[in-house]
Amino acid sequence: MFSLRKLVSFVTVALVGTSGAMGAALHPKMVSTAVQPRVLEKRGDICAEVNLSAAVDVLSILTLDVSPLKICLCLSGLDAFLNVDANAAVSALVSILGSLVDVQAFLTAQINSNGRQCSYPALATPFCSPSNPCDFTCPQGYTKKHGKCVLNTSKRAARRDIGRCSAGFTKCGAPSGANAYECIDVRSSLESCGGCVIPFPGMRPTGQDCTQIPGVDDVACIQGTCRVSRCAEGFALSVDGRTCIAEQPSVQLVLGA
Repeated sequence: MFSLRKLVSFVTVALVGTSGAMGAALHPKMVSTAVQPRVLEKRGDICAEVNLSAAVDVLSILTLDVSPLKICLCLSGLDAFLNVDANAAVSALVSILGSLVDVQAFLTAQINSNGRQCSYPALATPFCSPSNPCDFTCPQGYTKKHGKCVLNTSKRAARRDIGRCSAGFTKCGAPSGANAYECIDVRSSLESCGGCVIPFPGMRPTGQDCTQIPGVDDVACIQGTCRVSRCAEGFALSVDGRTCIAEQPSVQLVLGA
């Protein structure tokens, strides 16, 4: 099992010494994976095309299937990508690096080193694509025009759709203000798993922040449920895999002679 530090060091050294022929071999076919990130309050992001096959090829782990070999990712959409069910690419990287936390750190480093600084207009949602890593989509009732999200000509329909989230996303409150909100996929969000941890005004909190589970070391939100894969030292994984239980210190009895 390679640690993240060893993997990054090994890949860096190997790629520097790679010949032109091997370099050409590390350019597989282009395949894009569409992962829709949540709508963010901030208007900036870093997006990049990440080559997953390079690390696997250099490490000669030929039995692992890392497909698609090239993916386009933004930092804001990384959590959603890591928590997609049956993600063969993530499963293969976990086999190499050891955990989702290590995979997230590795992909974050790749995006930061190879990515483009993107900026988005109001109401836009980042949508990374191979041809345009800084592409974006607009919410219902708006059309992308001249780099902005413009209100549709049908004002009645537009007003009806203002404040709605796209299909599969839930309107949750945001810490930035009483009327602020963000659209979250509560099926995979670590911080709002299963529902809104910060509810929109008039609603009650229903979700769980998986990162706040006591003693958790590695956790994911899968289909709206926190699933713990590893606990910190001094904690044991519960039978249902949803919590970490503090281990009781063992008591040794010393019997007199």
